[in-house]
Amino acid sequence: MGRAWRDADEEDVAGFTFWRMTAEANVRRVAGGTVLDDLVAISALYRWAGVRFGVSDPVARRQVPGPDPGPVTESFEAGPHLVRSKDVKWLGPAGYARWVDVGLRGLDLRGREIDGWRGRNSQRDCAFVDGLYGTGLRLSEWASVLRLELPADDETRTYYTCRLAEACAKGGRGRRFWMPRSVLADVLAYEEGERSAAVRRAQRACRYERLPGLLLVERRTRKRLEMRDTGGRRITASLDSLDPAARERLFRRTAAITPPACRI
Repeated sequence: MGRAWRDADEEDVAGFTFWRMTAEANVRRVAGGTVLDDLVAISALYRWAGVRFGVSDPVARRQVPGPDPGPVTESFEAGPHLVRSKDVKWLGPAGYARWVDVGLRGLDLRGREIDGWRGRNSQRDCAFVDGLYGTGLRLSEWASVLRLELPADDETRTYYTCRLAEACAKGGRGRRFWMPRSVLADVLAYEEGERSAAVRRAQRACRYERLPGLLLVERRTRKRLEMRDTGGRRITASLDSLDPAARERLFRRTAAITPPACRI
């Protein structure tokens, strides 16, 4: 911004928050929690510099009254409004199961289907949120996992060790993650149920053939995929290098073209 750090003011901090979260020119925008962490670190720097060099802290604060008669707390003026600073509710396993049954499956408290329930794709939705809850992956991370990256079902296992690709992980840091067998069972049930029906409908309508940039997966080695584009050109790529956008173009050919084995 052409300004020395010791001359920064409240408007600069507000501009920083806007850039990190909102500015369209920033291709690496972040969520509110990350910006809040940034403001804490910036304020700590200026408080340290204020004692030694007399530099004022540009990260302004405001007083936030707590629950009556609770104490008054401080909040950042430029802090993101998406971050809740208090009264956070956590769902335990029983509360989560109730939320899935009522909110996604359309069941009442006795386990019966609610009259007039109009939910769609409940099998897919339940498999997706169970994966988030069971693995701890972020939304975009779990959504990018391919079926061929998951292990075969084994009734003797309780958990599986899986790996998240570098191009799909936050910060590009691929890592291992642990998945309960119940999550894999949900994915397999969805693959054989609602998803198979949706694939057959798309095949009958020839929707896959009309997709641009389609890549047909022919073979998988340990950590690489061998593919062919619509022009017949052979392509080999590491699973770690395939980001979520590239994975949306992956398909395989059986009797007809089907999505790859298989994103949720």
